[in-house]
Amino acid sequence: EGHAYNILNEHLMPVEQFYRLLRRLGYKVGHLPFDEWCRKLESCSADENVLRVLSCLFTDSRLQGESLVERFGARQAKMDTSNTQKMLAGSNISCPPVNDLLMERYLANFAQGGWIPAPLHPNILQKLLGMLPGRK
Repeated sequence: EGHAYNILNEHLMPVEQFYRLLRRLGYKVGHLPFDEWCRKLESCSADENVLRVLSCLFTDSRLQGESLVERFGARQAKMDTSNTQKMLAGSNISCPPVNDLLMERYLANFAQGGWIPAPLHPNILQKLLGMLPGRK
């Protein structure tokens, strides 16, 4: 009672690795300078990009030269998972590391559900779907 049970994956994937995975699967992923990305974000609607509602976090007037890390870094929440780890000890429940295999499974599931386009490379979706638990 009165405890926080944060569920976080402590084994993250660098964004560059995720971009490489997306490209390998045939997704077209570009890179924009931050200022250009901010301009594009501000010029679209929330229907076109769900991040539009958060655009003020990126495009709001900042002190000259102030980076996002300088602006928000000190205010980042510190998440402690020790209570969760204690409660799960001995349960055989674990959080898999965020790696190519896990992200491929997520992407396959999202593509099959119609949330994102299917990978462009032929037969990759079927291969990825075959890796999902309970699917042959």
